[in-house]
Amino acid sequence: MGTTIKDFGIVLKENDAGENSKRLILLTKTRGKAVVFARGAKGAKSKLSVPKLSYCEFVFYDGGQFLSLAQVSPIAQFGNIVQNYDAFCVAAFILELTDKMLLSNMDSEDALNLLLLALSRLDKSYEPSLIFGAFAFKMLQKEGFAPTTQNCALCQSPLTDIFEKMRFGSEGFLCTACAKRVQTIACSPKILAAVKYILDAPIEKIFNFKASPDILQVLQQIAILFLHHNVDSQLKSLDFF
Repeated sequence: MGTTIKDFGIVLKENDAGENSKRLILLTKTRGKAVVFARGAKGAKSKLSVPKLSYCEFVFYDGGQFLSLAQVSPIAQFGNIVQNYDAFCVAAFILELTDKMLLSNMDSEDALNLLLLALSRLDKSYEPSLIFGAFAFKMLQKEGFAPTTQNCALCQSPLTDIFEKMRFGSEGFLCTACAKRVQTIACSPKILAAVKYILDAPIEKIFNFKASPDILQVLQQIAILFLHHNVDSQLKSLDFF
């Protein structure tokens, strides 16, 4: 006999499943990443249609083979994001990156909190490139990928020795000599300070810093370079950037 389950979460990805149904990939508070089928959800008046970019309470039916969505109730909706093209592109990116980095049924409460905080900031018109860079580095750090902020990623020489001339490559911050061997982006001490802050700060504070637009643009660029090196599958949302 099946059981009914209540949980809270957000849709990371959805696909059509047959003529009228959808296959949803959710990030939930207690079950982590889960695949759920929503029968009849494609109908215009379906009660199982999940609003875009919304944190919801879900009721599932577990029949043993798969989860079926039985009820959905939005709790928080981030509707302002769709009014801003840059914010919407960043939202698409953080949803896709979360889906790619997390395995099914693993403990994902911190990832959910990070995701919801990022969407909340985007909804409140925070600088999209700040959200992009901070989210990318924090999510990768949580999954075991983080650039060193003390030494050159290749030769391990202290970054303080080349503070004004360092560059960022796909492996992380590099000294001048090592930077000649790979594709790099020039970095200032402010970029290093921003990355240090993101890696050291607790989730609830990672977006609580200010920087000039040019610094945030470089932060986004080095995050993309680091993503290409550390995330195996191609992220389609990076095409926006």
